[in-house]
Amino acid sequence: MRIALRVVPKAGCDKIDGPVQVVDGQRLKVRVCAAAEAGRANKAVIALLAKSWGVAKSDLEITHGETSRDKLLFVHGNGQKISDWLKAQGWTL
Repeated sequence: MRIALRVVPKAGCDKIDGPVQVVDGQRLKVRVCAAAEAGRANKAVIALLAKSWGVAKSDLEITHGETSRDKLLFVHGNGQKISDWLKAQGWTL
């Protein structure tokens, strides 16, 4: 499973905002307090999503956009928990 993300570093709090429409499609908007320095924001995104979705951090990997606000997240293994969580929020990606 792959999920397109729009990450906002240096935000006031760590939070998953939900889907946002961008020029090239829809992305899941994620805010993190960590700055985009030395991979801190990426690590914070992985930690937030893993905790929210109830999966191991090692199950999530940013495969594209490591230095960009727009990222592609790859979910190793079965993404059913994540799909169920997104549906429970009323979000579709």
